[in-house]
Amino acid sequence: MSIMWRRLAIRLFLPFTWRFFIRRRGETLHRFSVTEADSAWHFLNALSYVDQPAIRARLFNNALEEVHHAALFAQAAKDVSQTPIHLPIQERGRIYDPQKGLQHFFAFVYVGEKDVYDQFSAYASAIGTGAVGNIFSRLKEDEDGHMRFAEQRLATMNLNRSTVLRQVQSIRRKRLLETWMRGLRWISDLAITLFLSVLYLILGAMGIASYSRAQAAARSVPLTWSDR
Repeated sequence: MSIMWRRLAIRLFLPFTWRFFIRRRGETLHRFSVTEADSAWHFLNALSYVDQPAIRARLFNNALEEVHHAALFAQAAKDVSQTPIHLPIQERGRIYDPQKGLQHFFAFVYVGEKDVYDQFSAYASAIGTGAVGNIFSRLKEDEDGHMRFAEQRLATMNLNRSTVLRQVQSIRRKRLLETWMRGLRWISDLAITLFLSVLYLILGAMGIASYSRAQAAARSVPLTWSDR
């Protein structure tokens, strides 16, 4: 249900925010670039703990695809931005935990890639045709492949299904909480931006009106001989 509401919110509000807040468009694309580059790092980090050549090759291929995604989003952000984008970089936390093993890693990848696929699909629908919309449409298929790969790896581990489901649900709840926190920050930022915009308009109108009254008053004062 939460995924459905988030996709609906993206499709409803994204066209408005991207139309009237141009800078946010570039910032969003830049964040996607950073996220994709971070995903590549996590795939490479997990690769060092895998012995099977075929799985190592697939993890490396996933990392290359994520690097490619990061480059596409970075270029798109540069194309739509009028000024350089500087966003704070959060400290990276390792997804692969040696104590939890590959089961936890692939469960996290499955949840994360499904989440990204849903986001890309919603963004593609909200943006429609165009260069940026086509990026989301194309890349969501790669994310779907990463998700299915993680699902296949979980299936081959011969784990108890209920154990896997509990772990997936736990990861999903954690990511959902993080999503809600980001959403609240976004709503707060938007509310502050709208408030300041309205305040500037009001103050600007008051300043113009005050200047006009001062000009009118100056013109109505008769000149004396000393002023001539």
